[in-house]
Amino acid sequence: MKILDRYILEEFLKPLFYILTGFSMMTIVFDLFGHLSAFMEAQAPLTLIARYYSCVFLQTLEYILPASLLFATLYTQWRMARNNELTAMRACGVGFSRIMAPYLVVAFVFSVTSVLLKELVTPHTTQWAESISANKFKLPKHKMVYNIGYYNSIDNREWFIDSIDMSDQWMAGVRVRQERKDNTCFEEIHAKSAKWIDGQWWFFDGYRQPHNADGVADKGKNPTPINSAGEPISELTESYAEITSEIRPWEYFTSAEMLNYIRKHPGISKEAIANKKTDFHARLALPWASLLVTLFGIPVGAKSSKQNPLTGIFLAVAFFLGFYFLTHFGIFCGKKHFVLPWIGAWFSNIVAAIAGITVIARMR
Repeated sequence: MKILDRYILEEFLKPLFYILTGFSMMTIVFDLFGHLSAFMEAQAPLTLIARYYSCVFLQTLEYILPASLLFATLYTQWRMARNNELTAMRACGVGFSRIMAPYLVVAFVFSVTSVLLKELVTPHTTQWAESISANKFKLPKHKMVYNIGYYNSIDNREWFIDSIDMSDQWMAGVRVRQERKDNTCFEEIHAKSAKWIDGQWWFFDGYRQPHNADGVADKGKNPTPINSAGEPISELTESYAEITSEIRPWEYFTSAEMLNYIRKHPGISKEAIANKKTDFHARLALPWASLLVTLFGIPVGAKSSKQNPLTGIFLAVAFFLGFYFLTHFGIFCGKKHFVLPWIGAWFSNIVAAIAGITVIARMR
């Protein structure tokens, strides 16, 4: 790493750390005021409170990260321009794109981190935080869900489940109906219980009943028993997450789960398809806000030294608010069939990228 890169990164990362910490603390303090009485009534242990606020912090990072990057970029560029450091760099033959590189690398890393968090962590932590808050900060011993149905239209398979204990993922009273392409049943699998273990389904204490060509239980063939000690049923390709997707709110899905749900439910209405496809693309698009606001903030911060600093801050805040307004506007248009779902979801990103590149081009 060159000396110039180390210097810019050091000047950039210090305010970024302080701003990010400040926004995070503000978020936690505001939430704490709203839940302090609930913590005291539930006598919640510190470990539970710490876990809850870790989840809250991860949930708000989607908005905190872009805001922190924008203000840190503005401050760093304003200070360097104010001290004529940018002028000195340009006089030594350092191009503006070269000066921008450390900022954009950090913003890119933050955006990739946001993508990974949104895909691997925050859907689960957000659901846990909201469920524990709804339960008044008491850990439930068992979380039961009753009468669940799931239909896999790709493989023509239908599940009926009496109950699921969400605490340990045990299912009770399971019946799986396997259909032919003409929707007649050729086999039913019954079990008193079932569990997803090591990537496949294990059924316990049940039987498999073949059906004839008319879809009626074949009395000429005895049911094949399923051992009470458990047997793997390898042909059942649905995962536990797919089955429980019918009872899990859509906003807690990862993008991979969203895509899989859309693929396995081709029969849902056009309105539902538009809604879900728009949400899927929005899940992919929103984490890149960190990179886009930084792209815009670099030239605005550099120009603010020649004018009232408040003007630069005002422009940045207006850009930030406008970005999220366009985000919600694009999502609305995508869900209402005014534009294609992917266009609606990526609309704000496209506009922000054009705005940032235009401002940078004028700087040169």
